Amino acid sequence: MITRTQNPIAAVDADQPIDELQLDSADSIVVVVSDFHMGEGFLPHKRRFSRTENFFNDEAFEAFLEHLQFLAVDKNQPVTLIINGDFLDFIRIRVVPGDREHRLFRRYIRSLGQDLRDGEPLFHKQEYDFGLGSQELKSTWKLQRIAAGHPRVFRALSEFVVNGHTLIIIKGNHDLEFYWPRVRREFHKILARHLPSVNGEYRHAMERMAFIRNNVIFVQKAVIIDRTIYIEHGHQYMPITRVEGPPEQNGELTLPPGSILNRYLINAIEGIIPFINNINPLSDVFKTLGWKQKLQALRILIRHLPITGKILYRQHRRDGLVLLAEILPHLLAGAYTLLGFALPMLWDDYAELFYSITGSLGRFLVRNWFLHLSLIVAAFASAKWLLRFIGRTHHFDIKSALQQAKRQTAPPKDRRQHRFLVLGHTHRPEVHRLEKGWWYVNSGTWAHVISRLHHLIPMKPTMSYIQFEKDRNGIWDFELLQWNENVRRPQKLILLE
Repeated sequence: MITRTQNPIAAVDADQPIDELQLDSADSIVVVVSDFHMGEGFLPHKRRFSRTENFFNDEAFEAFLEHLQFLAVDKNQPVTLIINGDFLDFIRIRVVPGDREHRLFRRYIRSLGQDLRDGEPLFHKQEYDFGLGSQELKSTWKLQRIAAGHPRVFRALSEFVVNGHTLIIIKGNHDLEFYWPRVRREFHKILARHLPSVNGEYRHAMERMAFIRNNVIFVQKAVIIDRTIYIEHGHQYMPITRVEGPPEQNGELTLPPGSILNRYLINAIEGIIPFINNINPLSDVFKTLGWKQKLQALRILIRHLPITGKILYRQHRRDGLVLLAEILPHLLAGAYTLLGFALPMLWDDYAELFYSITGSLGRFLVRNWFLHLSLIVAAFASAKWLLRFIGRTHHFDIKSALQQAKRQTAPPKDRRQHRFLVLGHTHRPEVHRLEKGWWYVNSGTWAHVISRLHHLIPMKPTMSYIQFEKDRNGIWDFELLQWNENVRRPQKLILLE
C-alpha cells in the first residue's frame, strides 16, 4: 500500500541554487550512491547503445530503489537518497539535433523569448565534431537526450519519491550543468511526467510539479547531516577536475581541464575504443590496445590534440603545465631508456655517436648495464616524489577534503560518536580511519571499471553504496554495501585491508 509521509526538507525554489544543504536531526535512513555517468543510453532507432555510454544498470537500479522502499517499510523510516555527483554525464553527449529536432529546438528557444533571426546558426562548426557546448538551453536539450535513453531510471526515481522518500542530487564535475535553473526545472518536469497518481492526488501537471519540486533537491556542493556526516562529490580536491573561478562566463560553464580532455579527446577515442576512460590506472590504457587500435588512436591524437592543447593553454595554463610536469618524468624516462640504454647496447653505429656525446661516462654506464638501469629507475622515482612533495600533482587530496569537512561539522559530544567524510569521484569504494573520530568512506561507482586485475576478476560494476542509520542511542553508523543483481538484494562489499 502506497503511503505519503511528510518530507523533512522545506520546499525550496529550484531557481535558487543551494550551495550547501544542512539537514539537522534527520530521522531517516540515508543512502549515498554516486558516479553513474549516464549518457545517451539505449538508442531505439538503432537498437544499440551509444558508444560513449557507461551505465547499463537501469534494471538493477530500479530493483535497488524497490529494495530501499521495502527497507523503509520494514524499519518504519523514510529514506533520503543522495546521488553524490556524476549522476548524468553531459560531457559524453556528442550528438547535435538533426533537421527535425533542429526546427523544434529553434521553436523551443523562441518560446522562451530568445531573439533568433531566420537563418541564424544555432550551432558552431566545432559542435558538430565535439557535441553541443554548455550553454543553458543546449544543456537542457542534452538532459532530454539522457532521459530518453534511460526511461526506467527516471520512472523508478519518480515512484521512489511519491512513496514518501526524498531525493537529493549533488553536482559533480560531469554534471556541472545542474548549475543552470532550466536544467533543474527540466529534470523536475521529467520526473513529474512519470509521477503516478496516488489516491486521486497528483492528477494535474501543477500538482505533480509542486510535489516533485518539494521532494527532489539539487545541491551545488555538499550536504551536511546532523553536523556529523559531510557528503561532497570530491572533484574539487583533484586539480584536473577542480572548477576554479566563477561557475559560468559569457553564458557557458567553466569546465575544468579533465572535462575539456573528455570533450575534445577522450570522447573521440571512445568512438573506436569504448570504456577507455574507465581503465584504471590510466597508465594501463596503452597496454590494453591492439596494434590496429593503437594506430587509430594515434590518428585521433594527431587530429584532436592540437585543439585540446590550445583550449587547455588558453583556459587552464597553470593546470596544463602541471599535467605536463606530471607526464614529463614518464616521457624522459622512456626516451632515455631507448636512446641512452637500449640503442647503445644493440646498435654499434649509434653507440659510437652516443659515446662521442657522453664520453667515458657513457661507456662506463653501458658496460655496467645493471647500474645504468638502476639509475634510470631511481631518477624516475625521484622525479615523481619531487612533484608530489612540492604539490604539483593531480592526485586526490584527501587532506584538504578532511579540513573542509572539519569546518562544516561539529565536535562529537559523545565519545562513541564518530564523524564521516563521504566522497565519490574516484570510482573506488573505500573505507579508512583518517584520524581519531573520523571515517572516510567512498561510495564507488555504478559504471564499469576495467583494471589490471581483470585476468583474475571479470569486468563488472561494483554497484556499491553507503547506508547510514542511527542506532538506538541516536548515533550514526554506516555500512558499505554492494547491490547484487543476481539475487536482487544487497551484500557487504568485500574490501581487504
